[in-house]
Amino acid sequence: MARATISPEEDAELNRLREKHRIAVERGAVMLARHGMASSEFAEAEKATGELSRRIRALEGIAPDTHWMAW
Repeated sequence: MARATISPEEDAELNRLREKHRIAVERGAVMLARHGMASSEFAEAEKATGELSRRIRALEGIAPDTHWMAW
């Protein structure tokens, strides 16, 4: 379950991370289209997106193994 309250600093960090995540997802889509799913470029973009997702979930108090559709 997500945390009910967060501090203003955490809110600012979440907003920053969400924007970085949006950009990472877009980059992943571009790398997938240009280089394919088996490419190192796509793998790097996918890794960056996953790391950002984990950081966002941690700040929100969501368990790291929670499926992304459940947040």
